[in-house]
Order: sequence, then structure tokens, then C-alpha cells
Amino acid sequence: MITSLDLLNQLKVEKQLLSNRQVAVFLGINHMTVNRIVKGGVWSDELACIIAQELELDVDLVLLAIISERCNNERVTDAIEDALEKRNLA
Repeated sequence: MITSLDLLNQLKVEKQLLSNRQVAVFLGINHMTVNRIVKGGVWSDELACIIAQELELDVDLVLLAIISERCNNERVTDAIEDALEKRNLA
């Protein structure tokens, strides 16, 4: 399942962004938000959707992955992962 850090790294590669500051400028956000992701934070739903669109990823799948990453309930996380796997097989 994709994580916030995976999205950040993929965005850097595909858009040829060399630093967290460049990512922040590209997304129109504060560079501290990007630094927070590097340190284990999670994108907001809105930013995750924007990044998914920029990377031409399935926005719904990315959103579910981010919600799962943020969730502290293992049962919820497992249910989301199961749903994602079933959707990928369909």
C-alpha cells in the first residue's frame, strides 16, 4: 500500500523536484509540511488527492491508503487493506 513518503518520493522523481522546498513550491504549501512527511507524518486528505492527480494515480485508492496510514485501529486498517486488494484484483 502506498504511504505518504512514497507519494512524496514519487512526486519528486516524476516532477524532477530536487528538494522539499521545491515540492512545497510546486504544491503551494509551506516547506515545513513537506518536512513533516519526511519525519513520518501523513498527508492531509486534500493534499493526498492533489498529489494523486498530479501523478495520475487512482485518487480513491490513494485516499484510502492515506486514511489507513493515519488510522490507529488495526481492524480498520486491515479492512481498508482488504478492500484495496479486492479493488486491485477487479
